[in-house]
Amino acid sequence: RDLEFYKTTLRPRLTVLQKELNQVQEILDQEATAGIKGLSATAENLTRGMLLATLMVALLILVAYFYLHTRIIRPISETTRALRHEAMGLTSNPMQAPKLRETRELVNAFAEMRREVRRRQQGLDHLAHHDPLTQLPNRVLFKDRLEHAVNLAKRNNQVVALLFLDLDNFKQINDTLGHLAGDELLVIVARRLKNLLRHTDTVARFGGDEFAILLENIEGKRQARNIASKILNVLSEPVTLADQEFHLTASIGIAMAPYDDSQPDNLIRDADTAMYEAKRRGKNAYSFFSAELLQRATSQLNLEREVRAALERGEFIFHYQPIVHTGSKKIYGVEALMRWNTGNRQLRYPGEFMDTLLNLDPRQDFMESLMVQVDRLQERCLKELQIPLRVSINMSASVLRNANRHNLVLNSLKRRVHPELLHIEITEDTLLEDLANARVLLTEIKRLGIPLILDDFGTGQSSLNHLRSFPFDAIKIDREFIMNMDQSHDDAALVKAITQLAHSFNMKVVAEGVEKREQFQFLERIDCDYIQGYFVGKPVSAARLFAQLEHMRMQAKAVG
Repeated sequence: RDLEFYKTTLRPRLTVLQKELNQVQEILDQEATAGIKGLSATAENLTRGMLLATLMVALLILVAYFYLHTRIIRPISETTRALRHEAMGLTSNPMQAPKLRETRELVNAFAEMRREVRRRQQGLDHLAHHDPLTQLPNRVLFKDRLEHAVNLAKRNNQVVALLFLDLDNFKQINDTLGHLAGDELLVIVARRLKNLLRHTDTVARFGGDEFAILLENIEGKRQARNIASKILNVLSEPVTLADQEFHLTASIGIAMAPYDDSQPDNLIRDADTAMYEAKRRGKNAYSFFSAELLQRATSQLNLEREVRAALERGEFIFHYQPIVHTGSKKIYGVEALMRWNTGNRQLRYPGEFMDTLLNLDPRQDFMESLMVQVDRLQERCLKELQIPLRVSINMSASVLRNANRHNLVLNSLKRRVHPELLHIEITEDTLLEDLANARVLLTEIKRLGIPLILDDFGTGQSSLNHLRSFPFDAIKIDREFIMNMDQSHDDAALVKAITQLAHSFNMKVVAEGVEKREQFQFLERIDCDYIQGYFVGKPVSAARLFAQLEHMRMQAKAVG
């Protein structure tokens, strides 16, 4: 029964159920397939959307980067690079102005800063290579141009000339009228030189009143000589300063390349050496360099070194030449004559070193130590011998040329132990250096009670006028008249006339350079007051002079 039930009832039902299940499965499969397809489509749509969104974001990022790079990053980068180039001194192309206001302002600010830096750099470069007063090239720029010109001349077989110019007596104008007038004068000189020379030539100011001129590609010494003459002529044209008219002069030294040298420093040295030779010849002149001048300049440098060492060691001393009273034949006084005691009993005379000494010690501080020697000698003569020793001191022209030294001289004279025993001698040529300053200083010295002596009388241009204009107590007849008067009637008559003239002015007369008995006897006959020369005594040291005075005193006591 159960089997039949299965076959008749249950199995058909299971079959139907199986069909229905199959149908359900198919429906499920179809729905699953449709769902998967839908999901796939949805996924594809989402993927496309995400990809599109990603592309959009990437595009936006790219656009934003491009925008930032163009408007901000690139201007900042270019500005940074330009700053580095500017710091390293490299040139860079001008930057284009960005459209963004902020970066545009940054770039504009940098551009303005760069213009200002370059302007200041150009200004500093100009100051470093030009004289601020005359705006001429300075020594640095001149040497650079000189080196370039010499090298070019070597390659092209050309001639270069260097002119070294120094204004004569500029310091006197500067001291008299003041530095402003001196500066104005330098500007005028610079303008005249620039207007005279070719545009290919270089005019430079080395400092003070020194100028250098570079002449390129010239024909030789003849052209350099012509240009130097033109320079002297144009500078001599009158110039008005502080309502006063001046006529300038200058001394010019000329060195040529390749004739003299081909090294810039050596050429400058050679031209400078030649300039000093022009000054030595009397100023307002030019001189070409020669090997002899260099040798002389080297000797001068050695002399300066020796003199400087002698100052430190105190090697400058006075020797004293007796001045004898004609009537009594006794020593009336002495003239202090400067000597350089180099040791080993060797003495050098003022003609060998005095100019160098005055250049190294323009204040003449060395004179104070010499005057102390005089003080000691006079004090010893008074205490031990009871002799008031009169000492004559020569005054140099350098004292008169600088009014600032007047007080130094007066104070030094006031400090002396026995100023009343000092005599001051001044030559006629020294007077002519500056008559106005001489009158002021000599009047002040006279007020101190110090006698004044006019030295080398008869050699000046207006001797008689000097006797009338200055408060001299005595004159010294120049040795040129004394040495030949025993052989020349004219010289003897002139010496006699000078003696009578001086006496008519109530002045004493000293004859210097007396070397013969006949000269002494003639001077005695015409009533010359004092005699000085080798006949009555040679210059000796302080110790020798004291010994002579002591011997004379002992003889006088023995006779008495």
